[in-house]
Amino acid sequence: MRTILMSEHSKEIELVMNGEKTILAKRAKPNIDEKFKVYIYCTRPKKYYRTSQFGVGSDEFLYRQCGKVKRGDYDYYDDKDVSYNGKVIGYFICDKIETIPFDMIETSFNVGNFITHVDDKYMPTCCDLNKTCLGVDELYDYAKGKDLYAWHISDLVIYYEPKELSKFWSPVNMKDASVGINKQYKITKAPNQWRYVEELYD
Repeated sequence: MRTILMSEHSKEIELVMNGEKTILAKRAKPNIDEKFKVYIYCTRPKKYYRTSQFGVGSDEFLYRQCGKVKRGDYDYYDDKDVSYNGKVIGYFICDKIETIPFDMIETSFNVGNFITHVDDKYMPTCCDLNKTCLGVDELYDYAKGKDLYAWHISDLVIYYEPKELSKFWSPVNMKDASVGINKQYKITKAPNQWRYVEELYD
């Protein structure tokens, strides 16, 4: 399965964890014709801000609070807080990508709420934009006059122990631009948006 590493802010990840956000609105999409795996990297906060379990503070610090945690059919006890920031917190399967036409975004912005019709024409390629957990103004500003893509989230898995970025590698066929040859290397820097990586099997 093709695999991608994506960077997201804590506030967005919390909504994904809680099941509220099931669609990610993106400016680009990968050149993949089938479903693919997306690892989620949680960006680092500016400073520590403590809140409740799976909580996000104003400075976007996301963590799992110490205490009872359910894993499958069993309860476990964490004796310390587990930070998700600066780590890969889990993954999901993207089973569908739909185009969000800018015409529809612009019309939604003008009327003040999400619509599914433009000039009496139904937009069948568009999903329920409320599932992006973004307002019409946010989506309009983000689009910058262009179509967006709706990445559908399915089969979400949150790691009990978040994984370090260094566990991930570039694809085998990734070309190293500095030397002009194919060279696999360890990922040491999170992508600004997303990048291809090798699938992790441990």
